[in-house]
Formats: sequence, C-alpha cells, structure tokens
Amino acid sequence: CLAQLVARGGVFQMLRVAGRLGGGGHERVLGVPDHRSRPGVEQRFECRAVVLPSFGASRAQEASSTASDVQARIRERFPVLAKETIQVLEPACKGASLLITSPNQLAATMVAVKLGIQWVTLSVFPGNIPSAHTVPQPHWMPPLPTPLGRVINRATWRIFQVGLNYLDGEAITQAVENAVLSAHRELFATGGLSPHLTLLLSSPLYSPPQPDWLPEIKVDGFTSWDEPRQWREPPTLGEFLSE
Repeated sequence: CLAQLVARGGVFQMLRVAGRLGGGGHERVLGVPDHRSRPGVEQRFECRAVVLPSFGASRAQEASSTASDVQARIRERFPVLAKETIQVLEPACKGASLLITSPNQLAATMVAVKLGIQWVTLSVFPGNIPSAHTVPQPHWMPPLPTPLGRVINRATWRIFQVGLNYLDGEAITQAVENAVLSAHRELFATGGLSPHLTLLLSSPLYSPPQPDWLPEIKVDGFTSWDEPRQWREPPTLGEFLSE
C-alpha cells in the first residue's frame, strides 16, 4: 500500500518504487488525493482516492505565514485531513505486508501502527533528518563543524521541534486519540521518519549520510520516473531539440 498526499513529484517517486515492487509479484494499492490519481491510473495501478475537503480561506489567509495564522490553519485542517485519509487507507491496508509513505503523512503512520504493519518512509529532504552535523532546512545559520558547534547544532534542532510542536498545538495529539492510538511524540511528530526503514531518495554525492544517523536511514539515490505509459512525444519536440 502506497500513500502520498503531497505534490505530483511525490506521486512520481511512489510510482517508480511501486513499479519495481511489481516485478516481485506484489499487489500494489496507491492512495492519493482524487486530483492526483491520474498518473497512477495511467500506469494501471489500483488507486484509492482521498477526497480532500476545501476550507474556503481567502488568498490572504492562505499566504499568511504568521505563527498565529499557521497554527489556526493546522488546528482547523489537520484533524479533518487525518480522518478523511485514515478512512481510505485503513481498509486499503488491511492484509498488506508493507505501507510506503512520505514524511509528514502522519495519517499513514497512524494506520500502520493501528494495523500492526511495517512502513517505509520515502524522503527527498535530507535537511529534515536531525543530526548533530546539520541544522534544519531552511535555516539562516550554516551547520557548525567543531565539537562545540555540534552541540549548538543539536540545540538548533531541539528549538526547531519545539517550534513545530507549538504550531500544531494539540491538533496532532487529538487526531491520534481519535484514531484510538496512544500518543507517541517521536512516531507522530511532524516530519516523523519510520523506525523500520527510511529511504533518502537523493544522491550520496549531494546528501552524504551523516555519521549519527540511525542505521534504518539509507541514502538510496534518485528515483527518476521517466516511463509514463500515456506520454507521446509531441511532433515538434524532436525538431526543437535537434536545433
């Protein structure tokens, strides 16, 4: 079962990984928002569409990045989004041997924990994996390389997590309780990573593994997906490229 509720590029990563799983005879189910299901349908995957509600905010409200406005959006939307997603993923994942998801897709983590199945996190964001050798991205301060600097780096990560906890307020805790689960900050934290396996889909030349990353975090390289079944080269493309 593959769960992706972010951008189209995230769906493409899922399709690439799912395509390789198909070679082993696995039955694959793709859980995506209804407006992101077309690539999966074209690749002949079984798709379970999540209908995401609209929240009717103005453009000014959506664009606002003040802490109070971001907190209000999270508190209003996260419980609803988690509930809608769980309603689709839970029946889709019953009997599954594995759930593949992305960072911040906490509803998928809730489903995996509830059903007692293992899950894998696919990530393209090395800057969101804590380490004493890095700082959260984006951040105005570069990581500091000295022993004292690594202490400061760790403190920066703690401050970052405190800020995220402030923004989500009790929204995540409430959603976890609504799913009849015990609160577990590390599992259900924003940007949470799977304790079973996290694949960083980035080149090790660009994102070398940090020495204090857990062994469950693997740098796996880019997963370029360039084999869409329905794509046809426009007649003018070859001519344009040849020029």
